[in-house]
Amino acid sequence: MSWILPPHLPATPGDYHWLYLGLFGVLTHALRSAPALSEVAIAASAANGRVSTVVTVRGDLESDAVPWPPPALFPLDEAHPRIGRLAIDELAVIRAIFLLHAGELRVARSTERTEYTVTLPA
Repeated sequence: MSWILPPHLPATPGDYHWLYLGLFGVLTHALRSAPALSEVAIAASAANGRVSTVVTVRGDLESDAVPWPPPALFPLDEAHPRIGRLAIDELAVIRAIFLLHAGELRVARSTERTEYTVTLPA
C-alpha cells in the first residue's frame, strides 16, 4: 500500500465519526475486493473548495470473482428471514454518508484498476 498526502489539506466540515466510517469503509471495500498481489494506493488533494481522496487498486481485475458493478441490493439467504429478502450493499450506505455531508462517492473500474473517489467540501 502506498499513499500520497499533501502536508496541509483543508478541514472538511461535518461529523468526524461518520466521515471516518465512510473513508474507512471505502478503504476496507477496496482492500477486500483487491485480487492477490494488487497495488493499493491512497491519494488526497484539494482544489476549488473541495477535498478529494482517491483509493486506487491496480492489478489483474478480470480474474476477480467480485461482481461488477456491485449491486445496491442483494438477496439474503434463508438464515435472515426477519430482515426480508434484500439487504443494502455497504457501498450504498457509504455513499449515503458522503451525500449527507454534501459530498459524493464515485467508483470507476477498468480491467487494470478500480478507482474509488470521495469528494467533500472544504
